[in-house]
Amino acid sequence: MLFKGLITLAMASLAVAITQKAPAADDKPAPDGVIPGYEIVPVTWEVRAFDDGPLLSINGTVEQVMDELRKINPNIDAEVHAAAAAAKLENRDSPSLDTSLLSKRYDREGHFCGGRWPVAAIGSIWSGIEYLRGVKGQPGQSGSGKCGRVSCSDNGAIYWCNDNTGYKTLNSWSDIANAADYIARNCVFDNPGYFLWGTSGQIFYKDKWNVIVRNDNC
Repeated sequence: MLFKGLITLAMASLAVAITQKAPAADDKPAPDGVIPGYEIVPVTWEVRAFDDGPLLSINGTVEQVMDELRKINPNIDAEVHAAAAAAKLENRDSPSLDTSLLSKRYDREGHFCGGRWPVAAIGSIWSGIEYLRGVKGQPGQSGSGKCGRVSCSDNGAIYWCNDNTGYKTLNSWSDIANAADYIARNCVFDNPGYFLWGTSGQIFYKDKWNVIVRNDNC
């Protein structure tokens, strides 16, 4: 698997992470595909299969985008892998994402772990994070109260939501990846059920957008 090595290293780092108990049953987990208070809208990606190729508009998660790009460019995985590694190096000297480029671009307002968001296997979240870091382009989201599922594999999902009154654009998909990374590193649950390590939570930014990490049906 493309990101197996990176995911293995990420899993190893959990040995020094502070683990938490899984969310209590009375936290009323949100049903699959539902973000209470938000409308779920399709995510549209404007991507190229080749650097000099035409701009393609694809709806879905990053995994679905990759499926489409592979049909055109069989080498796309290697290219995305290289781009993800380069993006990750931007934070290599930071002990945490509090001092990373993401924090310089966006002011974090706060986060919480677990709560209404069911716990996902952490490996599936790391996989989505790496794909998001490797895909070029800028995320855009329509007006207030809208969420889009940007990644979902093996029942681990990443959503990004817009609380602005108008259209919101981020610098890159890496911004969402780094937000999910923050949750995956700071909201670690030990033995939540059928997998060894799990994660879930939500992180908010002062310019009115947020990212959710959760278990979902995919």
